[in-house]
Amino acid sequence: MSTGRHTQVKTGEYSLTYTDLCGVDFSGDGSGISAHRLSYSENMYRDYEADGGIIESIPGYRRIIDLGATINGIYSYRTKSGVRMIAAHAGGTVYDFPISNFDTVPTVRSTYGLENKRSAAYSFSDSLYILDGKSITKLSESYNGKVNENGGGIYVPTVYLNGEAYEQSNLLSELVYEKTVIGSVESVSYGTEGLTYAIIDPEKHLCSVTGLESESFDGKLYIPSRKKIGDTVYDVKRIEPRAFYQNKNITECLIASGVSEIGDFAFAYTTNLEKMITPDTVTRIGIGCMTECTSLFHLHLGRALSDIGDSAFSLCTNLNTVFFAGSTLDYMKIASNTELNGKEIVYDVKHAEIVLGIEIYSPCKSLLSVTLDGNIVPYTIIYDGDICKRLRITVSDRAYAEGKTLLFEGRLSSNAEHHTGKTGFLSSSFYHGKDRMSVITGCRKAACFDGRIFVTDNPEYPGVCFYTAADGNGESNPLYFGDMNYFRDGMGHAGNISMLASGDSLLVFKEDDDGGGSIYYHTPHDTGIDILPKIYPVSYIHSGFSAVGESISFFDDPVFISDKGISGIGKKTINLERSIETRSEKINPKLLTESPGDIRLAVWRGYLVCAVGNRIYLGDSRSMYQDKTGNIQYEWFYLCGIGSYSQDVNVYRYASTSSAKDLLLHEKTDERAEGEIMSIMNGNTKIYYVEENGKKYEVYKTEELTGGIISPISAVLSTEGLLLFGTEAGVISVFNSDKRGTPPPTSSIPAEEFQELYGRMIHPYYYSFAGHAPRYAIQTLKDNAGIPHMRKDTVKYSLAVKCRSISGGKIVCEVGTDGEGYREICAFPNRDLFFGDLDFTSMTMVTEDNVTVPIHEKTKGWIEKQILIYTDEFGSPFGIYSISYRFKVKGRIKKSK
Repeated sequence: MSTGRHTQVKTGEYSLTYTDLCGVDFSGDGSGISAHRLSYSENMYRDYEADGGIIESIPGYRRIIDLGATINGIYSYRTKSGVRMIAAHAGGTVYDFPISNFDTVPTVRSTYGLENKRSAAYSFSDSLYILDGKSITKLSESYNGKVNENGGGIYVPTVYLNGEAYEQSNLLSELVYEKTVIGSVESVSYGTEGLTYAIIDPEKHLCSVTGLESESFDGKLYIPSRKKIGDTVYDVKRIEPRAFYQNKNITECLIASGVSEIGDFAFAYTTNLEKMITPDTVTRIGIGCMTECTSLFHLHLGRALSDIGDSAFSLCTNLNTVFFAGSTLDYMKIASNTELNGKEIVYDVKHAEIVLGIEIYSPCKSLLSVTLDGNIVPYTIIYDGDICKRLRITVSDRAYAEGKTLLFEGRLSSNAEHHTGKTGFLSSSFYHGKDRMSVITGCRKAACFDGRIFVTDNPEYPGVCFYTAADGNGESNPLYFGDMNYFRDGMGHAGNISMLASGDSLLVFKEDDDGGGSIYYHTPHDTGIDILPKIYPVSYIHSGFSAVGESISFFDDPVFISDKGISGIGKKTINLERSIETRSEKINPKLLTESPGDIRLAVWRGYLVCAVGNRIYLGDSRSMYQDKTGNIQYEWFYLCGIGSYSQDVNVYRYASTSSAKDLLLHEKTDERAEGEIMSIMNGNTKIYYVEENGKKYEVYKTEELTGGIISPISAVLSTEGLLLFGTEAGVISVFNSDKRGTPPPTSSIPAEEFQELYGRMIHPYYYSFAGHAPRYAIQTLKDNAGIPHMRKDTVKYSLAVKCRSISGGKIVCEVGTDGEGYREICAFPNRDLFFGDLDFTSMTMVTEDNVTVPIHEKTKGWIEKQILIYTDEFGSPFGIYSISYRFKVKGRIKKSK
């Protein structure tokens, strides 16, 4: 009959079996946990690529490279030619090398000048971008170095096209382009700063020039074809009478096409005027228009001129030659041409030169270059205080300019006041005097979502997230952070501690609830606005939770480090509302003692990796259960002793054969030798020995290491099925899960033959922690067999352990009870157990799937019983299928006296 967890096999005798073992449960003293869980587990896990049905030893790890400084981050990316690269930020340097170089001397490329602090990175296309809180470092096949104006490929946007906002400025650069396609040169003709205008026909949008606000200018007067007054563009039709009467500062005047009339006395007595150019559109020159312009020597008249007012050019004593755009016949049609009697008239002279005036819409402090149709052209900048306001360009052939593209590159001001009136981060939140690039380079967290890069955690701008834009080719650009592409979560000083892409949302985790919330969900929204096509409004907010560390997408489960352990974001069945659920219930007694900010997360072969200190907690995505509240929980495994060692030394063992006649063989053959290791020379060979009680015993040096100082984990990376970690000492190591079907380096058996013999087994050689023997252990619950009020006796010789066959080494079985504590029952294998010997040279391996080991144990009078199986022997992995024993009920618990 079956009663609870145990089965009665005959009268008064019961059997109890532990099988289908799951993860570890650190809660309590081990007496109240499930029989399928372990009250303690050390460096054991479930290997789903081998036999996922058992708990077994995790493969060890090997050292890849020592970079000599704290590993602030490990990242991977794939180059344009398809090579998978590993990049390690060690100290203030980034090193990158091909993943294929793990077990050779890596060819390392280095980039200097980073901050010696924890970093973040994002991979985009064939490049990796590392954020260190001060700069962005780019690694690719063709480039490694800091991202700046001189390298890295920062995108310079065209912020205005034909005077209309076209692209956002890039927060990573002060540089911008503005582009104007010149359809008609008159449309962009230059007008002197300070000209005054009057509207003469509001309906037809016509205006006139009335004069100058100030006479302080460079002497060259330019009358434009058009003028924007308010929000309306007006055509300039005339120059009003006396507009520039007696102005002594004008030396040249160029009137653009469209002006049809120059009013009476408009330029009278401008005695320093030397050159006057009128367009083909002028039909009338007013009375006394240029009377007594005594310096005038160059006059060009347009072919449409039909009326010259009386005394228009009287007393122009230096004017001897007049250039006329029309023919002799055209000139004869001017009824009042007698005003030019005595002057030499040169006919059919086309005035092709024009001065263009290009508005500068961005608050630029300087210009770097100006091109017309790709050719560099000279230019003059007109400033408004410290800011470039307009660009003046003289074009010798107006016909050439028409239809061409004028492009200039400018450098933006970092003064936030200069951006007033514009939209974007620079006008709303940018701190005066700051380097605009630092807005992005100061960020310390990054995530990829919706085909864009998101960055955050800039201490100067708490709660603000920035994201990239599409460039002029319509492609998402990893170095184009548009000035309008940002949002802020919360209004307090709480920063964003991490970001995570999950499904259709970007989750932003705040380090504190500042009154607005703790977790913000952002979903994409199409605006229909070309310059800002995508925004990411908040779709949901969690309040009352505190994120204290990293976050990661664990398959379909977004998880993060909270003050309650590893938390996940689930969905309730009612209304599908999101809920925060603890995922680490069984390991929280240990996990919550760790420093949460030091926990590094990764997803590796179906496991959630939580690495901190010298420990790794593994959450199993394939083994879950519901707790009492209905929340999903993971089964967990616990690894310890993980890190990099320094000052460790080789282990020596007692020799089994003699190499020197003066040395003895110890009875503890192959056991670890203690004491000071000394040596003698036997010919050219060094022989080692130890001295005990005045006798010298020969020993041999092994590959095993012991002692030393272990450095904690500082970074972790999972890539292509590999789990790598870096330490504060600067060492990068990788777990040996990639050594399936691989013979050890000491073997002479070819890899193909090894695989034929042993398949995908991992050889015991690869079960060391960087040369150190790990401790592998499992411990059952403290079990009262469901009969807490009765004493029990174990049936003699009934304890049996079914385990995976190993290739040597030693496993220890201990039994602990409430009465006797722990005592070792046996150590196996032994001669009766059919286990092969571990021999790295001959490669002897036993390949039986499992073996059942009977253990001579008879414990009497126990109420609770616990079984511990472990090994700390070098190269001794094991796996457990089941543990079983029989017991008899002895009697009731005696009353204490």
